[in-house]
Amino acid sequence: MRVWGSIAFILVVLSLGMVPDWNPVGTCSVSIDDDAFIKSAMPKIAPTLTDMEGVFVAGVAAGPKDIVDTIAEAGAAAMEASIYLKEFKREKAA
Repeated sequence: MRVWGSIAFILVVLSLGMVPDWNPVGTCSVSIDDDAFIKSAMPKIAPTLTDMEGVFVAGVAAGPKDIVDTIAEAGAAAMEASIYLKEFKREKAA
């Protein structure tokens, strides 16, 4: 524990606010949430899926996240994209 003046603390976290700057309207028809970040179709069970087929979201495009969550979501989005492309290729071959 550290003491600074009359305040005792164990941990100090510095964080910047985040506001989305890119709006997909007109470029991509993916939905955005009330907070203007890209909306996930199933945020609790499949956070990388969007309401647009073949478009996946990861990291801070879906909302403020730390680096660990962003990396985990990026891996999940890559896997979802891989599965999507494999199924797309299979459908084309049939």
